[in-house]
Amino acid sequence: MYARKYNLPIDHLTFQYHVLELYRDEGEVTAATARLAYGEQLEQDLAIGPTPTDGILVHGLFMDGSLLLLLLF
Repeated sequence: MYARKYNLPIDHLTFQYHVLELYRDEGEVTAATARLAYGEQLEQDLAIGPTPTDGILVHGLFMDGSLLLLLLF
């Protein structure tokens, strides 16, 4: 969407990630989503705050082949 909005080639994009310190139980979210009517939002989503103007909020991202480094002090 961003590349189309600003008419940029997709291979010129860079990404920034901001991880929210928020735990959401997957079973609870799935059950609540199943009860939603068209156009409604989860109360849990409203608690996060406003949606970004350029960007998205992702829940449950699965990354294959990624590396997680844990730094222990």
